[in-house]
Amino acid sequence: MTEDPDLDEGQKKSIMEAMSSAAQKGYRVLENVLNWAKVQVTDYTEISPVDDLSVIVERNLVFFDDTICKKDLKTSVAIDNKLVFTCNKDQLESILRNLISNAVKFSKPGGHIGVYTQPADDKIEITIHDEGIGISAEMQETIFDSTINNQRSGTQGEEGTGMGLLIVKELVESNSGTITCRSHFPTGTEFIIAFPHVRQ
Repeated sequence: MTEDPDLDEGQKKSIMEAMSSAAQKGYRVLENVLNWAKVQVTDYTEISPVDDLSVIVERNLVFFDDTICKKDLKTSVAIDNKLVFTCNKDQLESILRNLISNAVKFSKPGGHIGVYTQPADDKIEITIHDEGIGISAEMQETIFDSTINNQRSGTQGEEGTGMGLLIVKELVESNSGTITCRSHFPTGTEFIIAFPHVRQ
């Protein structure tokens, strides 16, 4: 690109954006496969108390800055780090990246994405909320079913791998957690993950 005199700055920018998008998608696919494989070959997941969730969430939101900016999305994070829970931190990062990626992918331009926590009995719930296109009641019933292809394009034609949510479910459950989906089609979606609460 730097040596081709026929490419103007706009064309170079377009090519670089496409390369960046492809690289990020490839990275997430590889990360998902490696995490899935790790869960399959071991009966033990190294867990530890998580008391810095706000830092983890902010770090993973930055990963999607370009798309968030393009779609003019607003983001908010309301996390109480005093609500400590247990989880494998590497797997937690992968879980959050997948869920935030979906929230960004299916958000309408000018929408809002929120991440917040709340206690729920003996667990801490982490909710990833978006104001996107939502998920139909029929799809909600099969969204974690590996035998059904629920892959959809994003609001700006973004393509996915169709495996993110399936791996997220396995990672959550390998950490003694649960995941649920709540959506009011077609006005947005919430994914709620919950992990064991550490009483202090």
